[in-house]
Amino acid sequence: MLPGPRLAPLAIGAAFAALLSPAALGQFNQQPSVIPGGAVFSSGIMTFDADGDGDLDVFVSNGDGFGSAGTKRLPSLYMNQGLSGGNPNFLDQAGSRLPNITLNAKGALAFDMENDGDLDIFISVAFGQSQKLYRNNGSGIFTDVTAALFTTTNINSWGANAFDMDNDGDRDLAVCDNTGSSLNSNGRMRLFENDGTGDFTEVTNSNTPNINKSSQQNVTAVDLDNDMDLDLVLDGRSTPQRAYINDGTGNFTNQNGLIPSGSSSCYETDWTDLDGDGDVDGFYISYSGFNEGTAKNNLIGAGTGFTGSTGTIIGTNGSDDNEVLFIDYDDDGDLDPIVSALGQSREKLYRNNGNFTFTYTNTFSAQSDSTLDMTCGDYDGDGDYDVITAQGESGNFTNRYYRNDGPTDTTKPNIWSTLVTDSTGPIVILTRVSDGTMDDGDQFVDCDLVYTITPLTGPVVNGSVAMRYSGGQIYRGEISSGLPANLFCATVAYHIVATDGAGNIQNSPTSNFLAGGAPENYGTGEFGSGGTQATMGFTGTPSPNGNFAVTVSGANPNSFTFFLCGDTEGFNTNPAWGIIYVAGPNFLRLTTSTTGAGTSSVSIPVTAAMVGTARFYQYVTRDPGFGGNIQAADGLKVVFYP
Repeated sequence: MLPGPRLAPLAIGAAFAALLSPAALGQFNQQPSVIPGGAVFSSGIMTFDADGDGDLDVFVSNGDGFGSAGTKRLPSLYMNQGLSGGNPNFLDQAGSRLPNITLNAKGALAFDMENDGDLDIFISVAFGQSQKLYRNNGSGIFTDVTAALFTTTNINSWGANAFDMDNDGDRDLAVCDNTGSSLNSNGRMRLFENDGTGDFTEVTNSNTPNINKSSQQNVTAVDLDNDMDLDLVLDGRSTPQRAYINDGTGNFTNQNGLIPSGSSSCYETDWTDLDGDGDVDGFYISYSGFNEGTAKNNLIGAGTGFTGSTGTIIGTNGSDDNEVLFIDYDDDGDLDPIVSALGQSREKLYRNNGNFTFTYTNTFSAQSDSTLDMTCGDYDGDGDYDVITAQGESGNFTNRYYRNDGPTDTTKPNIWSTLVTDSTGPIVILTRVSDGTMDDGDQFVDCDLVYTITPLTGPVVNGSVAMRYSGGQIYRGEISSGLPANLFCATVAYHIVATDGAGNIQNSPTSNFLAGGAPENYGTGEFGSGGTQATMGFTGTPSPNGNFAVTVSGANPNSFTFFLCGDTEGFNTNPAWGIIYVAGPNFLRLTTSTTGAGTSSVSIPVTAAMVGTARFYQYVTRDPGFGGNIQAADGLKVVFYP
């Protein structure tokens, strides 16, 4: 072993003091009597500010039964009353704030269903019963609006997720459904579209694959493929764990092979960036047998999917567990998984070593109980994140509060990427942000979009808008009011300001684009039942005196072929193939390379009349892979600017 650095006397003293610090002795220390109420079977727990007073409250789903329904219970709502003896003072006010409805409740969500600024509640209810949607009046008083705005159809659900599936600015619902009346039943995940007012319509049959999965436990919204829309991972006590990939408009296809299958005891997966490379990785409860494991994202850099392993977990492993959340417990800038222990002597924290390995660390005070779920938040206002656990199934059902006595959060959020999805007004910009916590796709970060719009004529417009949370670490900013009268070809400069729960602020670099001047793809080129998909692209400057080129990739190699060029777009002119042709075509010739790529330069007339007009392009060629018939790419729309 190589010798380490020698410590000066002061350093030795500091090291000894560190050994005696609360973090070294047990950073998460259970505080008795903080959680009110009696011991009941609790399956789900979540943190949110119910009454808008600036502190964090806690909702708990109660109800007996695992394999079959037991006694129905009223949920708990722990309202934070401030500090008492250094700990939060919670009062269970479910009786006065929630509808008086007992349930066999499992998972729960807090989300703003109608974009009015407060957080509403969705409760997953098991054993073939009605789910519950509760509307918040803004002061933490909740009304049952299930029948009016959702559905009273009986669903056998252990979990759900609220996310913006179609980038329209509201959050839709994906709901697990095992059908039947037991956890082991087989069913199909259900999808409900929000109309923007909190009124949900089921779109399962039109928007999701017709595939069942038995023993569904959890559904998570996450951008698996780095395209800034939200995909879904459906997991539970059967294999495989399912990956539903979003096409950006809320239509999902099944791509199970993208992520590891996991074991038949997989109670949950959760997803965040675990190695600081800008994409999301997975942590599996029961990846193989009862061993926890990870799924490393390899898609950036032309990878093909996720690599799964239990070898990344070092130390205590192999027990029947239920839940994982992430906290940067040591404030070193990476997220550390915390696993709820079902039958062991303490909850389990795995220190992120920074090299995609995770080492068990004895940081929770000992307490043998059956933890089914956990949540986190800074409940005592000291700048770090505490943990509350929910107990059920067996043993002592007392829910517990663990105070974090470790370092405060001084790490700024990470702003990984931004994407302009509409530049023509309203302007829509997405960003993906991570921070020092992550639990079921939720975190404590607010984002603002700050912008300057400089039109061709008229005054400059400066402003900022609060970005709405879409779920899965994605935030959506929409600039819809105060836009210049003539937005076309205005220069838009913007940056993102991300502020976390501890007050740490991160600013993204400033980006620029021309409103209404960016090329965009439309439609989908098709080719009978053979051939390969070709994609249109663009380089250069679409302006008078400028030069640009239309490009193609994924085409037939070494093919002499052409582009269609016209003034208007046309759809489905050949119903048999669904090919999109542009109207009024001229031809641009090119020869593709051995990799199926090609470029055709375009000369633009030097005339002001071109400004603001559009041209439409499409690649078309004979497809030898399909009996000599036609292969066609998607369409490309180019608007010319000054």
